[in-house]
Amino acid sequence: MNDDDLLRYSVKLPNGSGCLFQPMTTEYTYILTAKHLFDEIAVEPGAENNEVQIIRHVFDQGQWSELPIPFVPELGVSYFPHEENDCAILKIPYYEGYGDLHVEKNIDAKDGYRLCGFPRDQRGRPVGENFSIYGATVLNSTNHGRVAQLPELLAQENIAMMSGGGYLKIEGDHLRVLGIQNGMASAAEHALGRTVFSPMMFFDEIIAYDAFQDQLEPLLPAYLASFSFLSDDIFKMEVGVDEDVVARKTRLCRILKAKAREIRDGNITPRSIQDHLGDKLLMLEQQDVQLQKQGVWKMWLELLTILNIAKDNVHNLADIPEIFQRVRMFFSDVNGDFWTNHLHELHKLDYSGLLRDGIVVVGSNVKSADSEMVVLDPARIPGNIAKARMEFEEGQIGQEIDAATDFPFDKYTYVNISYFKESTVKELENDFTQDSLANCLTVLKELYEQLIPDW
Repeated sequence: MNDDDLLRYSVKLPNGSGCLFQPMTTEYTYILTAKHLFDEIAVEPGAENNEVQIIRHVFDQGQWSELPIPFVPELGVSYFPHEENDCAILKIPYYEGYGDLHVEKNIDAKDGYRLCGFPRDQRGRPVGENFSIYGATVLNSTNHGRVAQLPELLAQENIAMMSGGGYLKIEGDHLRVLGIQNGMASAAEHALGRTVFSPMMFFDEIIAYDAFQDQLEPLLPAYLASFSFLSDDIFKMEVGVDEDVVARKTRLCRILKAKAREIRDGNITPRSIQDHLGDKLLMLEQQDVQLQKQGVWKMWLELLTILNIAKDNVHNLADIPEIFQRVRMFFSDVNGDFWTNHLHELHKLDYSGLLRDGIVVVGSNVKSADSEMVVLDPARIPGNIAKARMEFEEGQIGQEIDAATDFPFDKYTYVNISYFKESTVKELENDFTQDSLANCLTVLKELYEQLIPDW
């Protein structure tokens, strides 16, 4: 993600700005904006509602173009305002490609956010150049929202029509939104370079209104509603260029993706997993926003597919409690080896409900760096284990727990998901590529059952 994406996610309204957001559906898309932009526009059902010109920006063949978004505001149908706060949700036709903006609900988040929009003094400039980005420092809260400090003193025309613009942040392969600009600051505040914006909690309140019941989906990515959004982007493997190995990998990937369709078409969804496990899905220091990222759910789809083969069973919602008694999974959105980055914190995680001899599957954005340690062998890292054991035992002083028997590295098997992917490719015989599907599944079942506990 870069500054071009800030423009791509921003829209221009006649007297303000807005921010595109894809909620947990593919039936429609949202524009998050300021309520006061519609003060002089008829929005009541049955009124002579006039179309409001909204413009989005698309970059194609080396240049920006403006595309209109059809929008006729009607209260409770396409226009959903907050009762008290200066914010509103516009419900527009579905547009593909806006699923990488995530909500930041941490009220203490401050760093890296920038106000994005189309100020009055830029609107006569060429397409792609009529957009402004202002760095902002988040300050205190008020009765109506939060205060942000712009880094420079701006003339009125520099900030006018930024109302409704998003406070956005680039974070790797996605963006975050902290809130929506409420409009021009008061004269006194403007002189100090301060603005007021609506945090995202106010948009959650809009969605929860009884008057809008069943009209609006939560501010969550669409792929949390179904694994179908992720099924084409799983079981990627790095195995080198040896033709025999590549052939085995190709055959394995095709079989795994075919089995993943059974999970995709079932009733287990990322949201149902999140509802059941909650914070137990998170590593230390991870925030809830981590569960809006695709990586963790791609890995869950892979893991459920592997369990499908190992247990010869297409699991459904009713199986989730039992699965979570036997298996836990932790994902880290880092481009490095999981053990290298997180070995020191594994003994501190929440394993409540996971039975003795359970399996803990871990992964990151890359395969395991050590092919001999895809299954964690404590004997090879005695110093790390001794340090972890000491920290664990000291942390249990005064608690009703037997530190001698409840140390996680004594109870569970830790395995990198690479074991079920790249390491499995190495274990397969060359005739796997030509064998029948039934025989291939039998081979995989035997390999996977070596680590997955009985139940």
